[in-house]
Amino acid sequence: MPIALINTSPRATHAQAQLIEVLTTMAGHVQPQASVTLDRLGELGTIDPAEDPESARMLRSVLIELARVCREESVGR
Repeated sequence: MPIALINTSPRATHAQAQLIEVLTTMAGHVQPQASVTLDRLGELGTIDPAEDPESARMLRSVLIELARVCREESVGR
């Protein structure tokens, strides 16, 4: 199963690494090209594209890449 990771804390490098390890152990395929770290430390709520177009652009590219990987895997079956 392809997986995209969205990390909202740049300081959480150890947690991110452990999450990748757990997901990989459980047969998940973390897609580095479909994963992103957004600096949302201390913020609550959703990302408003009007207020943060860069984060919205990054999330959009993550979803596009994850969809591409999923399509490729479904065709290869």
